[in-house]
Amino acid sequence: HTANRIDIVFSGSHQITDILQHFRASPLFNREFVNRYADLLNTTLTPSRTTGVLQGLSAQLSDEVPRHLERWNQSTHNWVQDIQEIEHFLTQRPPHVRQHLASHFGLSGSTYSLSLDIAPPNTGRIELTAHEVSETFTGTYFQGNAVTLKARTRPGFSFVGWSDGVTSAERTIDPSSSLSLTALFQHGPNGSGQAVIAEV
Repeated sequence: HTANRIDIVFSGSHQITDILQHFRASPLFNREFVNRYADLLNTTLTPSRTTGVLQGLSAQLSDEVPRHLERWNQSTHNWVQDIQEIEHFLTQRPPHVRQHLASHFGLSGSTYSLSLDIAPPNTGRIELTAHEVSETFTGTYFQGNAVTLKARTRPGFSFVGWSDGVTSAERTIDPSSSLSLTALFQHGPNGSGQAVIAEV
């Protein structure tokens, strides 16, 4: 669970890695790559999700495994231990990946907690690099690698501003400590859709 696959991917000699090495010359690519990976580590690749998927799959396969092992003369193999080893990998992997990202992309390795919310609920969303926030969200991001936030309205609402007073719907942040922001919306005609009121 400690192997640095990022260095391996970007330092290979294959055609695909050659393309990635050319991309590495772009500061925008570097920033977006790190933020996309951070978004995934905060959502799809969290240990709670990945271990849940693992346990679900192992439960589906549990009745078939003994027959499989017998078919291939491996009846003494401890497949439960295999599952435990994979679960250990999934649990321990994220902090190592964050270290690898920081090392490869020249970051300090210091991180901060970013908390986001929508008010009132169900009136809009916040777009990150690879994740869309529609309810309370907290994730870990890298200091020194700016993150772009985009507030998007739902039909019938307009964007008012952020909880810290910033009024631009799209903003870039690079805090040195934990940050909590709420995107504020209201009923109005200036969003992605308009509230239509018909009087009879």
